[in-house]
Amino acid sequence: MWQPGDILAWRGIYRKRVWHAQTVLDLDLIINPDFSFEWKDVDDYNEGIERGVILNKWMQEIDKAKQEIFMKMEKREYPLDDSWLKWKPDVNWQQPKLPADWDKV
Repeated sequence: MWQPGDILAWRGIYRKRVWHAQTVLDLDLIINPDFSFEWKDVDDYNEGIERGVILNKWMQEIDKAKQEIFMKMEKREYPLDDSWLKWKPDVNWQQPKLPADWDKV
């Protein structure tokens, strides 16, 4: 089923910087195979709330998503069940190809 370190991540707006990209919202939920869990980046999330860069409507949506995922965990519903283990790609699908300049930005 789940592998140690599987992560559900909430991502927000990116700000482009000269040398890197910075997220305004970055909150991860790590779900272990036994369905125990831990939060990652909570301090950053709370700091974003305190500074006012994480909007109230974002927090409301994240809270809804948290409730939904915890309900799915409790009921072992997709994608937290084993149904994905039976998934197979359509045999008619063609292998995707990268464009010739895939390595140039």
